[in-house]
Amino acid sequence: MRVLLIEDDRMVGAAVEQALRDAAYAVDWVEDGETAIHAAENEAYEVALLDLGLPLAGGREVLRQLRSSGRKLPVIIVTARDGVDDRINGLDLGADDYLVKPFEIRELLARMRAVLRREGSGSPALLSNGTLHLDPATREAWFHGEASLLTAREFALLYGAVGAAGHDPVAQRVGTANLRLERRSREQCDRIPDPYHPQETWRHSDPQCARRRLDGGPLVMTKSLRARLFVGLTAVILLAGCLGGVFTYLWAFDEAIEMQDSVLVQIGSLMQNGGLKSDQSLRGVDADAEVDVTELGTAPHGSAEERRLWSLQDGLHVASRTGQSARVLLRTRPDGSRFAVTQLTDVRDDIASSMALRTLLPIAALIPCLLLVAALVVAGSLRPMVRLAGDLDLRRADDTTPLLLADTPSELHPFIASINRLLERMKLMLDQQRRFIADAAHELRTPITALGLQAENLDPADLPEQARERLGALKEGMRRTKHLLEQLLVLARHEAGPNGEATVVPLDRNVKELVADLVPDASRKGIDLGFQLIESIATKGEPVMIATMIRNLLDNAVRFTPQGGRVDIGIYREGNEAVVKIEDTGPGIPSGDIDRIFEPFFRGSRPAEMVPDWASRS
Repeated sequence: MRVLLIEDDRMVGAAVEQALRDAAYAVDWVEDGETAIHAAENEAYEVALLDLGLPLAGGREVLRQLRSSGRKLPVIIVTARDGVDDRINGLDLGADDYLVKPFEIRELLARMRAVLRREGSGSPALLSNGTLHLDPATREAWFHGEASLLTAREFALLYGAVGAAGHDPVAQRVGTANLRLERRSREQCDRIPDPYHPQETWRHSDPQCARRRLDGGPLVMTKSLRARLFVGLTAVILLAGCLGGVFTYLWAFDEAIEMQDSVLVQIGSLMQNGGLKSDQSLRGVDADAEVDVTELGTAPHGSAEERRLWSLQDGLHVASRTGQSARVLLRTRPDGSRFAVTQLTDVRDDIASSMALRTLLPIAALIPCLLLVAALVVAGSLRPMVRLAGDLDLRRADDTTPLLLADTPSELHPFIASINRLLERMKLMLDQQRRFIADAAHELRTPITALGLQAENLDPADLPEQARERLGALKEGMRRTKHLLEQLLVLARHEAGPNGEATVVPLDRNVKELVADLVPDASRKGIDLGFQLIESIATKGEPVMIATMIRNLLDNAVRFTPQGGRVDIGIYREGNEAVVKIEDTGPGIPSGDIDRIFEPFFRGSRPAEMVPDWASRS
């Protein structure tokens, strides 16, 4: 029976593959999502074991593509993610089972058998042809009541004899070569961003937790609040301007009408006192005003309109003149003669409207100025909030320093106080996590040390070659676990805060000591490890962190440089900076991993040619 193992961790994958081979399964092991999708689409498998944390394409994406393509391949998710939501999401995506690491091989094999039984392609609990009975779970056989424990090959042969008609398990489970599919290595491209540099953090967003502004989105709250204030003030200014313009217009119109009545009265006074004769032009009066003086005589005469005017008393009246409405002023001289000063109502209204509209020009010019002032006031009022958001964006992820209330408006004080309380809770949570990591690492040191000693005690023992290979894998796993614990302790100490002031660290001497520790590993692989350029130079910093950083770089260079490769180290001064340069002939970092290499314990995708001896395939 053929199994597709999708696991990027070399140690876990090698252990699971060996266990499945011991159980008489043929295994194809791939280490990234893209290769897994290609293998599942082009090969026939009875079951797939899928890890979620895969390079190139994640486990969920692999499962999603398998199900969208209509493949009915049974899939068991095998992962370290033990959250309830992770399990639910995995099963909802189409997984047939979900197994959390760490696990026992017996449980994995049992779950595989259960999934295959549900699919109708697996073996039953017991196989029998009437005489011979087989138990796939324990690899036991009963023949005429006698039980025997079979080897993997013996069980596979008997399974073929007892298997269902039309199904040739021997051809599928015995003598099948193991297929190893890996992606090709890629050359490193683009430079590596520094996630703790404020400008780098601003440009390169964290893929797992995208950086946002103060409200969770890019300037959304600031823009919307500014817009609300500006729109509200604009509405108030426009409403006030419109109402003020209407009242101003009406007032100016009435004033213009009264002014024109005053002009008629003045003209009447001049005519009554003999200062102006009817045949003289009305100087000082605009011709567009169309003011006329009509002599009515000492008795009514002339047209009907003139006789009607004669019947009116002295003063201002509204009467008909040449068939149109007009404003009329009647006066009587001392000699008894009467006259009328007239002006058409339409002309008066036009003059009044023109004068009233001119009074609105200052208001119309004032409204845009008020809107500009309102925009400046709103922007200036919100500038402290924008500055606060900018300060938060430029902070490091682990910076829980409280925000200062100085130079901030009193309206923001409750908001800043709430943020400070949140930062304090985050600080307590981070401190608890750091203490837990440090305590867990310390507690794990003792059992790991005991396991290492027990493994070393097995060196003198006479072990078969296969057991010796597995012992080598066990030692490698314990060495990796020990190194991980050391990294956890260093990380916990570093995140707890700097240990006093920075000290002067001699880079050349420290790097020499680190290179000397890695010479045995480099010699075993035939790697030329040495200095290309070394100068006596020192720098200020935390000695432990500098040594850890350089050791990680050297260890990665030695580990991923192929057999017979070369690792060159340079230590020199460049201006006011101390430079440690490590070059190797390895495959480099794939471009897809560049943005994530600063994440703690990120493994990344590994080149295909870097297969350790204990994980070699037959």
